Amino acid sequence: MNEIENTLDKSLDKLEHGLNIAGYVPILSSFSGGLRAVLGKIEIIGAIAAAAIMAVAALFNPDAAQRQAQLNKALQIAVKYSLHGAANMFRGTVESIPFVSLVTCLPYDLLGHRFAYIREQGNNHGLYYVQQLGSN
Repeated sequence: MNEIENTLDKSLDKLEHGLNIAGYVPILSSFSGGLRAVLGKIEIIGAIAAAAIMAVAALFNPDAAQRQAQLNKALQIAVKYSLHGAANMFRGTVESIPFVSLVTCLPYDLLGHRFAYIREQGNNHGLYYVQQLGSN
C-alpha cells in the first residue's frame, strides 16, 4: 500500500501545484478553482470508497491483530484524503472568485505552510501536515 500511496500523493501534489499556479491568474483562477473543488469532491468520495473496501477486506482476516491494523489503516486513509479533499474544496471556492486568490492564496503559498500529503515530508520543509490516525 505504501507504493500506491507514494505514487498517489506525488501525483496529487504535482496536480495541485499546477492548479496553484493557475489559481494566481485572475480570470484563469475561476476555472482552476472550479476544477480544484471538483478534485476535492472526488478525493473525499475516493477516500471513503477505498476505506470501505479496505475495512470490509479486514473483516475477513482471521488474525485479530492484523485485522485491527488493517482497520486502522482504512481509517487513516479515510481521514487523510477526506481532510485534504475538504481543504481543496475550500481553496477551490476561494480561487473561483476573481482576484481574491491573488491576495489570499499566493501569500499563503509563499509562507510555505499548507496542507500537504504525508509523502511530501522528505521533499519539503515547513509544511503543515494533515494529521493521520495510527501513523507511524
